[in-house]
Amino acid sequence: MTSKTKKFFVVNQQGQKEPFSFQKVLQSAKRVGATHRMAQEIAQKIEKEVVEGMETRVIFEKIKAFLVKEMPSASLKFSLKDAMRKLGPTGFPFEKFIGKVLEKNGYKVKLNQIVKGKCVEYEIDCLTEKGGEVYLVECKYRNLASDVVDTQNVAILYAKFLDITSKNTPLNGFKGTINPLLATNAKFTTRAIKYANCVGVSLLGWKYPQTQGLERLIDENKLYPITILPSLNKNLLLLLNQAGIVLVDELLKANQNNQLNFIPANQLNRIISEAKLLE
Repeated sequence: MTSKTKKFFVVNQQGQKEPFSFQKVLQSAKRVGATHRMAQEIAQKIEKEVVEGMETRVIFEKIKAFLVKEMPSASLKFSLKDAMRKLGPTGFPFEKFIGKVLEKNGYKVKLNQIVKGKCVEYEIDCLTEKGGEVYLVECKYRNLASDVVDTQNVAILYAKFLDITSKNTPLNGFKGTINPLLATNAKFTTRAIKYANCVGVSLLGWKYPQTQGLERLIDENKLYPITILPSLNKNLLLLLNQAGIVLVDELLKANQNNQLNFIPANQLNRIISEAKLLE
C-alpha cells in the first residue's frame, strides 16, 4: 500500500506529464542492488515529497542522495544512464563501448569498417560475428536526456543492409547470415520499434528489449563505463580513452598491471577506490 490517495503528475525527461509511480521508484532502487526493505523506504520517502509537476530528474536526484548515504555502490549503478551520456561528446567512445559489450558476450568485433554494397560503400560502426550470425551494427549515441531514436534511424540502417546483402559476398572476413542491429544509449520511439519489428532490424537500447536492454547487459556482466565514476574529470577521461580504457574492469586491470602511471597518484587512488565498489 502507498500512503497517498491523490494522484500526482510528474514531468519526464521528454517534457511529458505522467502519473507518479511508487512502483517505478521501488523497482529502480531494487535494480541497482537495494534490498526490498531499503527500496520500500526510499519509495515511501519520495512519495511523501513529490508534488504536482515535479520533474523526474529531481526524483532521480532524491533517490541517488538516499543511496549515496546508505549504499554507495548502488548509487554509482543508479547513475548508469547519465554515465552513458558522458561518453561523448562524439559518438566514437560509445561505438568502442558497444564493441566491448559485444566482445564480453562472445562476439568477434571489428570497429569502423568500410563495407561495399551493390551500389555504394558504407562506413559501418561495428561488425560482429558469433555462431554463424553476422551483425551490421549502427551506433546512435545521444548526449541529451530528452533524445530518442526514431523510425528514420532504423530505415537508414535497413537501406544499408539491403544494399550490402544484395552483393552476396563475405563481410570483411566474417561469414554467416547477415543481420542489421541498431544500438543506442537512448530509448526508441514506439514507431521505431514497430517498424524495426516489421522489417527485421534488431534493436538494443535503454530498456529495450524489455528483458535484455542495454542497462541489463551492463549490470548483469558488470560492463560499467568509466564515466560512471564520480571523480573522473574530462582530462582523465581523455587520457584513459587514448589508452584504450573504456570499462571499469579494464581500469582495474590496468591498475593491477601498473599501467596507469600517467595519472597523478591522488587522482588515481580516488577513481580506483570508486571502481572497486563495482567489482
